[in-house]
Amino acid sequence: MDRFDALIAPRYEPLSELVRKTAARAGVLPDELEDVRQETMLRAYRWIDGCREAVATWMRKVAHDTAQTYLRDQRREKRERVRSIPDDELERLAGAVPPAAGTGPLWRALAAGLTRNRFRILYLRHLGLSYEELGVALGIPPRMAGTRLGRARRQAADILFSDLGRVRYTMHS
Repeated sequence: MDRFDALIAPRYEPLSELVRKTAARAGVLPDELEDVRQETMLRAYRWIDGCREAVATWMRKVAHDTAQTYLRDQRREKRERVRSIPDDELERLAGAVPPAAGTGPLWRALAAGLTRNRFRILYLRHLGLSYEELGVALGIPPRMAGTRLGRARRQAADILFSDLGRVRYTMHS
């Protein structure tokens, strides 16, 4: 504790900001930065005896390790959540394509111009499924689901904006 008080406590605010920036660079969402910062400070307290270099450099390493662990745990929880979806629900989602009539002019235009699979993946993403859930629902790897979703979005943008000439696709969800 004496070493933590001597090295970290006097520079707590700047080191805390360093930890926040490091975690943000590692890909932690803004809402979760505070959790990662607190966990990093706890790790720093426990591991302070391992500090053999400049404190800022050491804290950056601890923050990066903590952020990576946090992100890995988030991915693991998401995979477990997807695995816990009942099979009948997955089958329902895999076959979920809204009827073209009654879903509004946007969906009718997309249904007319997109292939069934591209329309399905856009619709499932619209329902709020993550890439992991899309992959499980469609029986494909999550990265392939992301690729197919990107292709479907580009084709949808071409269909919707065809009368405006070629536009750069910038829609995000």
